[in-house]
Amino acid sequence: MSRRTLAWLVPALAAALLYSPTVGAGFLYDDLELIARNPRLLEWSFLVDAFRSPMWELISPNLDVAAFYRPLGLWLLALPAHLFGPDPAVYHALAVLLHAAVSAAVARLALRLGLQPLTALAVGLLFAVHGAHVEAVAWVSSMPDLLAALFAVLGLSALVGGRLVAAGALLTAGMLTKESALAAWFAGVAWVLLARRGDDAPARRRALLALALGLLVVWLLRVQAFGTLTAGLERQKTFHFLPFGEEVVFALSVLAHNLGYLFWPWPHEAFRPWRLDLTAASPQRWVPAVAAVAAVLGAAAVGLGPARRRPPLFLGLAVLFAALLMLLNVRVFGQFPYGERYLYLPVVGFVLVVGWALERLLRREGRVLTLGIVLAAPNVLSVRAVLPEWRDEETFYRWAISTSPETMTPYLGLGRVLLERAQAATDPADRVRLAEQALEVYQRGLSTDPDRVFITALEREMGNLGLGDALLLGGDPRAAREVYERIVEHYRGSANGELGLGNCAAALAQEAAGLNDSAGFRRWWAEALEHYEQALALDPTLTAAVSGKARALASLRRLPEALPLAERAYAVAPGPETLADLVAILAELGRFAAAREVLEAYLAEHPDDPRRDILEATLEWLRAAAATPGATLPPPDAPAPR
Repeated sequence: MSRRTLAWLVPALAAALLYSPTVGAGFLYDDLELIARNPRLLEWSFLVDAFRSPMWELISPNLDVAAFYRPLGLWLLALPAHLFGPDPAVYHALAVLLHAAVSAAVARLALRLGLQPLTALAVGLLFAVHGAHVEAVAWVSSMPDLLAALFAVLGLSALVGGRLVAAGALLTAGMLTKESALAAWFAGVAWVLLARRGDDAPARRRALLALALGLLVVWLLRVQAFGTLTAGLERQKTFHFLPFGEEVVFALSVLAHNLGYLFWPWPHEAFRPWRLDLTAASPQRWVPAVAAVAAVLGAAAVGLGPARRRPPLFLGLAVLFAALLMLLNVRVFGQFPYGERYLYLPVVGFVLVVGWALERLLRREGRVLTLGIVLAAPNVLSVRAVLPEWRDEETFYRWAISTSPETMTPYLGLGRVLLERAQAATDPADRVRLAEQALEVYQRGLSTDPDRVFITALEREMGNLGLGDALLLGGDPRAAREVYERIVEHYRGSANGELGLGNCAAALAQEAAGLNDSAGFRRWWAEALEHYEQALALDPTLTAAVSGKARALASLRRLPEALPLAERAYAVAPGPETLADLVAILAELGRFAAAREVLEAYLAEHPDDPRRDILEATLEWLRAAAATPGATLPPPDAPAPR
């Protein structure tokens, strides 16, 4: 096997080996909304709509603020679900393969730029194991970063090799996967205009034309998606209300942090907070800002000077700083502009510069490879130390709380996980215990200081909603009702607040039923119905409100109105609760055969459901009820007709 083949094969194998443990991990954080709980993902029309709509508007109609347009990124998330189902193992395996492919492509780009084979191997290896890649590879939602980088590196390699049509197409595909690939487009333009590649003016014009056409395609697609000539670029994701000078200094300090993290990727923080108690006059702000300006000016001086005759150095600096400078627009990066995934493409430029420097200083390939392995070793340790924290949601959020105790996001995530476990608990004591744990987590999250770190209004609302949910699941609907009432009063238009009030009224209706208070039963269900309808008026996509409304109508004996809502809720979110509602309503309408078909289909799709014995008993009851019309049969415990 030739050295040139080993140069790209070894990095690919190293990347796959290092990140292979992630294949056994689950979905985390945004993965749930994007993939696991996104029914639209399984519709073939989703693939067409991905080109017609901004990314988050396609995921949720209520998320219309971000300027993200990533049709190929959405394809990357949707196609595995179409082919294999929303299986986290499939997604993680694909992420590992993509990272291995990018590592190989980086090594091949190094070869294309004239570095020696063992130097290119060291470059690809350092990229494969770099400690800044954990978030990008271990988190499924970051897969578009990997694919965008792959298109970007392959596009630059094609550009360097003079394959202009391929270069234009690949760089365009990268920009349609994620906006970060625009940095590679800028680097390509810089390469064509500034790098010393002879005086072939017509060739340069053709290259610029290919790049310009690619950018034009992206722009026109964004224009039709956002419906404005500005292509959605006027949208702002984060409103921090900082004075312009403060914002500039903060952005520069973020750039300095990211540049430093390339050299020393430690410590890892999934939710590094945005500190508001630091001003432009704080040394923690202005010293990194000055260092960032010096680094940018130094890179510009080198790039416009001696680097123009040194292709690996020039293109490495162009990719590195084009990608880092894009991160200066902190308004579009949410409340966590320090995200490690943003460094995936900058690392490409960084390792090219490092490879060129090592080859220039050491001159012998063997020495370069040896030092490259030495530099790779601490990065491997950095990855291996934190990779186990990404295996499941509870582990991930507990680790995130330990590393970023001042920000609310991990508390909200852990609280949600505990509430979901409480809802699934069959033992009432376990349900109360988990609800109390969730209550404590939400209280800790709400104790974070909004004057010290940046916390969004949405997070405060979600934290308070979590308090209400925990109290309700813990068996105290009256205390929960007070919390939800404050939410609705403070956060005007809170659909989830109205949903919570509806759930509290439903719980109080069940309490009235236990006391044989028929008037209270009907009164509370009527109130619950009002709240569910208000929640749906605010957010028609709120499936829990659809399910709640169906339950309220059924309890008020308005069964024909309840049935289509129960069918809709079950179609969108097939689970134990929506199944019980649908089966109960069908049975009470005397449609035993239809109820039996629904239950049989559910059991076939969920053979390991822990409630299987109860569901099979319900199935037998339905068969007996269908066989003896008019007879009175004792229903099973659950999901019994109401």
